[in-house]
Amino acid sequence: TSGEFRVYAKWTGETHTITYKINNQQNDAPEPYTQEMQFGTLQKLTSVRFDYFGHDFISWSSKADGSGTLYPDQADFEIGTKNINLYAKWERIEYTITYDTDGGILSSTSKTAFHASASMNVDLGKATKAGYTFRCWHDENGIEVSKINKEYLLSEQNKEKRTFHFTAVWEKK
Repeated sequence: TSGEFRVYAKWTGETHTITYKINNQQNDAPEPYTQEMQFGTLQKLTSVRFDYFGHDFISWSSKADGSGTLYPDQADFEIGTKNINLYAKWERIEYTITYDTDGGILSSTSKTAFHASASMNVDLGKATKAGYTFRCWHDENGIEVSKINKEYLLSEQNKEKRTFHFTAVWEKK
């Protein structure tokens, strides 16, 4: 038979993989996760799934040292012609401590700022006040605290805080 017919080509872009890496230089780092993207299509990057104790996520970077192209979490992204790695870029959180000594004098060993670490134990020190004996520090929830450690920072009432306030508790001599 003779006749006219048309043939159309259907093209699909190659699929490439983005590998997300936590980039925190810790031995207990979670495994990277991946996202498949088709070349030539605009997609959102997968939201960050990592936590890095004592750090805030800043962006994704195309280089492990953070000097590469930066992409915000869930940014629109178009993958190129090859698989790529994106590295989490982190910023250390500086926590602050304020004290209400109720007329007392704060010890010179009392910390007013710190950075978190897994093995941290920030000693709040003591205070002195004429005619009184220092008993302890209370936080905003009335909990007695002498040191700030990882468990205290990760507790439900503290995990979003960046500033901690402590009030001296005194006993009359």
